[in-house]
Amino acid sequence: MLETENVSVFYGSHRALEGASITVDQNEIVVMLGSNGAGKSTFLQAISGLTSVAEGSTIKMDGIDITGKPPDDIVETGIALVPCLLYTSPSPRDL
Repeated sequence: MLETENVSVFYGSHRALEGASITVDQNEIVVMLGSNGAGKSTFLQAISGLTSVAEGSTIKMDGIDITGKPPDDIVETGIALVPCLLYTSPSPRDL
C-alpha cells in the first residue's frame, strides 16, 4: 500500500505542491486529474524520489517510510515512473 501525508514541494520560494495526501491499496488503480500546473507530475516525482519534499511530508510504501530516499532505493519497493513516449507511424505523405 502506498500512503502519502501532507506532501509539499517547493522550487525555491515557489510552492509547486502543498499538503497532498493519498492512500492506494494493493491492486487499486488511481487516476490523477488536474489542469496544467496543478502539481500532478510534481507529486509523482516526489513519490518516486526524483524531487525533494518539504519538511513534514511523509511517503510510505507497505508501511515503510521512503521519504527522502534516493530513487534507486524507491524502485526496489516497486515504485517507478515510466515516461510515455507518443509515436505515430508515418502517413503516406511522409513516405
